Amino acid sequence: MKKIFVAIALTISTLVCAQSHMNFRGIKINGTLAEFVKQMELKDFKVFSTDEHSVLMFGRHHGLTVVAEVMATPVSETVYKVVITYPTSAALWHSLYMDYGTIRTKIEKTYGSPSEVVERFESPYSEDNKPFEALREGKATFMSKYITVGGGIIVQLLYAEPHHEVQSIYWDTINEELYQTESMSGN
Repeated sequence: MKKIFVAIALTISTLVCAQSHMNFRGIKINGTLAEFVKQMELKDFKVFSTDEHSVLMFGRHHGLTVVAEVMATPVSETVYKVVITYPTSAALWHSLYMDYGTIRTKIEKTYGSPSEVVERFESPYSEDNKPFEALREGKATFMSKYITVGGGIIVQLLYAEPHHEVQSIYWDTINEELYQTESMSGN
């Protein structure tokens, strides 16, 4: 009888976790784009640009003024991802890498250690040999991935014309799958 109870409890726990949604600043990454943007505005984010399935907003995250891109699926307009771009004016590789490390540390305080870390240069590049050029050419990967109940976060360094950036990407697993389904349907 005890084994049956444990099996039922584990099944219920798995079903509850499978139905959970990822949060960004206490807001579930779920619902329509318009609903999510309204909740972000309550957190003092301001809309500055809209596109067909995304909205760009300014606000504060981790104590910094950031740009948040809220992304929605193409058919139901369900929010599935929030991309945060942090300010950096790093002219030196060490400074950019420290900005990346600072964001990682802030995320680790909430979500724990990353499940995956990739930090590497492809030859002939290195920390001492043209690291910015390596990022521009896609010859450097600096990424930390955190898997959570309902989704995950990736912190990464990248080059986005005309400068280098630190980004964190918050995604919801259920709605990411919905995005894939709606994108494949061709609607």
